[in-house]
Order: sequence, then C-alpha cells, then structure tokens
Amino acid sequence: DGSTTEPGNLFGTALRGGAYGVGTVFELPLLTTTTGTTMYSATVLELASFNGANGNMPEGGLIMDSNNDLIGTTVHGGGYNGGEVFALASKGSLRCGLMASAVAISARASSCRPTWPSPFART
Repeated sequence: DGSTTEPGNLFGTALRGGAYGVGTVFELPLLTTTTGTTMYSATVLELASFNGANGNMPEGGLIMDSNNDLIGTTVHGGGYNGGEVFALASKGSLRCGLMASAVAISARASSCRPTWPSPFART
C-alpha cells in the first residue's frame, strides 16, 4: 500500500519485513536524473519497524496529515493483539496505541482489527 508526498516520494507499508519480521513502513524517494527523467529509487528506506508490542502486520495504506505525519493501522499486535493505530512523525518517531483516542472503542472488548482503505494518490 502506498501514498505520495508533494515532492513525489512514495510511502508504504509491508506486512512482513523490518527488524522483527512483522512489518515495516518504508519510503521510495523520487529521483530526477541529469536528463530530467524522474523515477523511483531502487533503494527502499525503512522508516519504522514493528515488533508486535507496537503493532504487527500493517495493512490498509497510509494517510498523510497536514504535519506530514503518516497515520496507519496494523491488524495484529498491540496491547490486546487487536491491532494498532499508529502515527509516524515526519521527524521519524513512531507513536502507537492511538486507537483508544482516535477511535472510541476497546480493542480488548471488540477484538477489533482496524484497517483503512488504501489511498494511492499524489497530494
């Protein structure tokens, strides 16, 4: 799943991979060649890695807010293994456990598996 920023960098999530093998948030920078051609880098930049406690298996794409923070969901992991709502700040810090404040439900009571539609558009 992916979304792009104004300069055109592509951000996405992978269900597997990262330091613990349970998911990652990545970036593919948009490059401009000396001839003016643009293409995505072949080098994937890992921005965040999930470890189960902070989420597991990110799914559903990312949304970029007005502060350029990336917001997404995982379908497993977190406090009750019911998934997480997370935000990755443009400065690189990953905040998890946002479900209780962003969505007024209890993962423990509902066995919630949060997912969002996959946006894929230039902003």
